[in-house]
Amino acid sequence: SSGMLEIDDCEFYSNRAGQDGACIYMGNTVGVLTVTNSKFEDNYARRWGGVVMGYGYRFESCTFNNNKVNTSLSASGKTNTGRGGVMCSREGYSIVVADCNFTNNVAQEGGAICMEERASSISISGSTFNNNQATLKGGAVYTSVTTLATISTSTFEGNSANYGGAVWSSNDDPTKPNGRVIIQSSEFKSNTANIQGGALCLNTPRSEVVDSEFRFNTAPI
Repeated sequence: SSGMLEIDDCEFYSNRAGQDGACIYMGNTVGVLTVTNSKFEDNYARRWGGVVMGYGYRFESCTFNNNKVNTSLSASGKTNTGRGGVMCSREGYSIVVADCNFTNNVAQEGGAICMEERASSISISGSTFNNNQATLKGGAVYTSVTTLATISTSTFEGNSANYGGAVWSSNDDPTKPNGRVIIQSSEFKSNTANIQGGALCLNTPRSEVVDSEFRFNTAPI
């Protein structure tokens, strides 16, 4: 099946989901979600996507504040990994983020954005990421094996994680060459990693960083 959803000039506050996508859940369709000029604040999902869990979507000129997914341990002591404090995507689809602001969002992996296994690509441009937090990896952005992530003209400041204070990416599978990060004309300032990669933790052999500025980022290693 296929479909399309367009949202403009809307506000989403204090929504809750017992599993994924506190504000929006897009199933496995060929449909496209487009959101413009909207605000998302204080939303919570227990597992993936504090605001949206879906497949293909575009956000433009939106603001995301204080959204969260689960970061706690279960009764057995195991983590129920909360991914994407704002958005989570997977299964071969793409995300476009343009001229958006992400502040104080929290997850275990991808404090603001998580591109799950088998996700295709993400393009981030003209956006700011301030004080987002991941308790594990990718204080602002987390990408995995098959994702081509392009980040341009964006600013990352005060984000934190154990690995990759601003951005974490990993691709150790040589059969999936698209899994890499390209960063252009962006600024990384005062991001912190508790273990590795104050600004970036990239385990991707073909990533590129061009015309970008790094200041006051910290990590033990």
